[in-house]
Amino acid sequence: MLHRSDACSGALRLIAAFALFSSAATADEASRSPSTVHQYRTADGEVIFSDRPIPGAVLQHSWRADSDDPGAIRRRDEARREAAAVSERIQRSIEADRQREHELALARLQLAAAAEATRAAALARDEAAARSIVITRPVHLQVPQRRHGFRPEKCPFTRAGRTRWGDC
Repeated sequence: MLHRSDACSGALRLIAAFALFSSAATADEASRSPSTVHQYRTADGEVIFSDRPIPGAVLQHSWRADSDDPGAIRRRDEARREAAAVSERIQRSIEADRQREHELALARLQLAAAAEATRAAALARDEAAARSIVITRPVHLQVPQRRHGFRPEKCPFTRAGRTRWGDC
C-alpha cells in the first residue's frame, strides 16, 4: 500500500500507481488475469494506491493493466533468464571463494604442522645435547727445555723466518 498526501500531482499518482502494480504483481498473477490499481481517499484526506478495496475510503480513480501484452511477456522472460544467469554466476563465484578459503586454511594448517615439527625437532636436539656427556682427554704439550746445543730449526714452534728461541 502506498500513502500520498494531497500535494501529489496527477502524473505522479499515475506513475506511483503503475510502479505499485508492477512491483506487487507477480508473473503468475499477471499471466492469469488483468490487474487493476485503485486510487482511494480516506476521511482524513490521505491518498492511497492499492490493488485491493480499502474499507471506509472513497474510490477516486482506477487503472487497468492488461497482462497479455506479448512485449511485456517477452521482456519478463528475458529478465527472468538474465536474473537466473546472474544468480548462477554469483553462486559459482561464492563456491570458488569458499574453495579458495578452504585451500588457504588447509595450507595454513600444513604450515603450522611443519613449524611445530621443526620446533619439536630443535627442542629434542637441544635436550639431547644437554643430556649428552662429552669427555675429553687433556692434551699435554711437551715444550723443549733450553739446553746447550739446541737448534732452533728443530723447534716445533718455529715459524718461518724465526731462528731464535724467544721467537718460537
